[in-house]
Amino acid sequence: MRLGVVTGLADEARCLRVFPAAVRPLVRCLGPGPGAAAAAARDLLDLGCDALVSFGVAGGLDPAMQPGRVIVADAVVTEQGELLETDCAWRERLLECLGPAALVLVGRIGGSDRPLTTPDQKRAWGARYGARAVDMESHAVAREARKTGAVVLVLRAIVDPVDRAIPPWLATAVDAVGRPKPLRIARGILRHPRDIGSLLQLGRGQAAALAALRHVALDAGPLFAFA
Repeated sequence: MRLGVVTGLADEARCLRVFPAAVRPLVRCLGPGPGAAAAAARDLLDLGCDALVSFGVAGGLDPAMQPGRVIVADAVVTEQGELLETDCAWRERLLECLGPAALVLVGRIGGSDRPLTTPDQKRAWGARYGARAVDMESHAVAREARKTGAVVLVLRAIVDPVDRAIPPWLATAVDAVGRPKPLRIARGILRHPRDIGSLLQLGRGQAAALAALRHVALDAGPLFAFA
């Protein structure tokens, strides 16, 4: 068995540096969004990986999903109505490693092809698809895994709760390998100074989510309880 991990942001990939380099899983971060995630998954599959983890942050779609909360998905649902199930046995082993932590929940996660930036969009998405959280990479990873028969696990930490808006221009403030663009962010703040409060809240949520990802990674181990 060879494990590969797909992230959309460089900060998410850095969470896996809690493991020594000699035992760290293969990681591919080609930027946010389904296209980049699919390319990263194909790269890992071509390298012989037969187990993939979609690892990173997500947005909350119900009130229980607050910043720093972790969701282990039992399935990913897409806007096209696909239901992409994760590997049950692997998921159960992971949950045993994580223990009865109050911050870890199991549920359906949404796979969106576009950012959901307003509370109304998030509530509508959660109600329509029965998802507790949403991201833009997990469905692409699961699709690629299904093509080859590889198993998949989805582990995500919440950045923004359902009732918090995200400045739409932030979607263009990340480069092709998932790193923030400081000049783009600075220009966005100058053009939209009212977004400063939202950005500060988002920054705190991001810090809580990344801390949670590092914590669960350490508890799960470098193979994420696959074996």
